[in-house]
Amino acid sequence: NAWTETWAIGNLKNLYGYGSDTYGAAFGKYGNSDVLTIDSSNGIRFLDSSDNVRAQLTSGVWTLGDTNNEHIKITSTEVQIKNGTTVYTDLTNGVLILGDSSNENVLIDTSGVQLRDGATVYGAFAATTTIGITTTEHIEITNTAIRIKDGTTIYTELTGGVLTLGDTSNENVLINSSGVQLRDGTSTY
Repeated sequence: NAWTETWAIGNLKNLYGYGSDTYGAAFGKYGNSDVLTIDSSNGIRFLDSSDNVRAQLTSGVWTLGDTNNEHIKITSTEVQIKNGTTVYTDLTNGVLILGDSSNENVLIDTSGVQLRDGATVYGAFAATTTIGITTTEHIEITNTAIRIKDGTTIYTELTGGVLTLGDTSNENVLINSSGVQLRDGTSTY
């Protein structure tokens, strides 16, 4: 007869691609269309007509897509968009990382947005915004000042109508509404 299985319940050995004793359920016309299988080892699986797993729920992990290529992994603690094993988007504990975290990426959390190369921060946008690596030369912007810094040393600062050029503990220039002052530290020449 021309009958083919379109569902099975019980031992799935030699049905739906199972080669050993496996108890569960399977639905769909195997080999010709998408099918659904349920068993205690593989969980719930959605397979395409070529027997490739396209989605799977097992041990609290949802996987959507071909795990050798682009796919989504969802657990109770994280959501990831991946290409094979490389994670390109990760949402864990309220922290979102866009991009490969070992290369260029963006980190977004309740503290702000960071532009990074690996873990090195090149720019941070928050209440205090920085551009550049903060242990070396960088720009810092707050709600009261714009500073050009080398590490913690301020070389240029603009605050409330006052511009200071140079390290205030050495020679510097102070420009404000009173005029221009050439200084050595805080002493005016």
